[in-house]
Amino acid sequence: MKTMTQWLCDGCKARFDTKKEAEKHEETCVAFATGASLSEIQEKYNERLSENRLEEPHQALISDHLSSISENMYWVGLLAQITVFAIIVQMIVFGILILTF
Repeated sequence: MKTMTQWLCDGCKARFDTKKEAEKHEETCVAFATGASLSEIQEKYNERLSENRLEEPHQALISDHLSSISENMYWVGLLAQITVFAIIVQMIVFGILILTF
């Protein structure tokens, strides 16, 4: 399907600049091949994921732990930026104090 200057995959609605790219994507697109919507594919994925959690509890624990780590990395990065900023401010303040005395 063509819109203004882009081509859309009829299955997952991904956008492409050329018809060739869109057709190449549709060859491997699960939503296009099955005729299922993206939400239906996501539901099936979540069902399989929950089944795998029951079959492989250790992998589920590891996966949960890694996802919580990646969520916490934002705060670690923010803390590092604040620390660097505080060090720079201290250097400026102490530099001014040393020059005035």
